[in-house]
Amino acid sequence: MSKAQALKGQSLPDISIQETGTMENLFLLSVENDLSVTDIPSLDNPVVIPEDADKNLKVVNTYKAQGLKPATALDGNGLEGIEIWAIERDFIVS
Repeated sequence: MSKAQALKGQSLPDISIQETGTMENLFLLSVENDLSVTDIPSLDNPVVIPEDADKNLKVVNTYKAQGLKPATALDGNGLEGIEIWAIERDFIVS
């Protein structure tokens, strides 16, 4: 089994694409690492990449060659707008 160190702002889907080249391994990574697919991986513990994960080597090699490290995780800080507001908490109806 190989391991990948999560970077700040990386989600489990980001790591799945970076390390295996496909989102199809997201649930496999989730189970192997005892994480929800929506959890943000810890920066302290590497994400285990199972050996039986099918890899799209063309994508993996492209990401490595270009130094791509996707980081699409949202921490909820700084989000604004009506789609974020909760009625009677952030948005008072009068």
